[in-house]
Amino acid sequence: MMINREMVKRYFEGKNQLWAKLLMFGGLLLMGLGIGVLMLIGGFVWYLYNKFSADLSGEAEVDRARANEIKLAKERALKKLNLVEEQVLEVDPVLVSGRGYEPETSKARKMSTLKKLIDLFKKKVLKKMDSIEADPVYLARIGSDSKYRSSLISVSVFMFGETQLYIYYCNVDLCTGLVYSEGTHEYFYSDINGMSFEQEKEKIYNFKTRKYQRILFEYVKIYASGCSHSAALATDVDSSVIEKEFAGMRTLIRERKNAN
Repeated sequence: MMINREMVKRYFEGKNQLWAKLLMFGGLLLMGLGIGVLMLIGGFVWYLYNKFSADLSGEAEVDRARANEIKLAKERALKKLNLVEEQVLEVDPVLVSGRGYEPETSKARKMSTLKKLIDLFKKKVLKKMDSIEADPVYLARIGSDSKYRSSLISVSVFMFGETQLYIYYCNVDLCTGLVYSEGTHEYFYSDINGMSFEQEKEKIYNFKTRKYQRILFEYVKIYASGCSHSAALATDVDSSVIEKEFAGMRTLIRERKNAN
């Protein structure tokens, strides 16, 4: 499936910020003059306008990108866990996706506004690419359908063997398709101590309606001896489907655990 990543990126980032950032950069250079302050303020206002002017035509493309990454995660799961489909065919895999998270390395290397503007100038004008920060950045937007969408998503694939629960998980940047972290768990049913669901609501500002909106975030957790796994659930998933899948998953784990 071909995904228009630029369209996805524009949906989250808003309109092109090049000239607004260059105007702020010029304002910083001329800060000692009155015109520099005006340029800085004008560039900042322009930046905010572009930031919150989403390209709504990219909304469907974001959903296509997420569906594609979930499909690819299922394919990677078998390879990463060194499994063949026959080993986990007895029960259909359960796939969970939700919001991802920004890498700690990216947070640790946050650049100042001035440094970002200088690097942007180098990239766009001087064509110097080696100093540009490439780590994914968490971006989110409440869409025209009131759904919460994020540029970074997490995907967890639960697969069921005869004696073990297999989990593959990853965090993906929808703007680039970059899988920037992934891993696996293999739990013997006999070692699983519990399974829980958590819900929390966050108050998030909707720039389209200019009002705060409470968004429900859900998580499922698997507890095993010495470790645990937490998976985020998307806010737009049919709750009846989730309840059915995880009710079956809970029952299967309980039966296999008792059998062993």
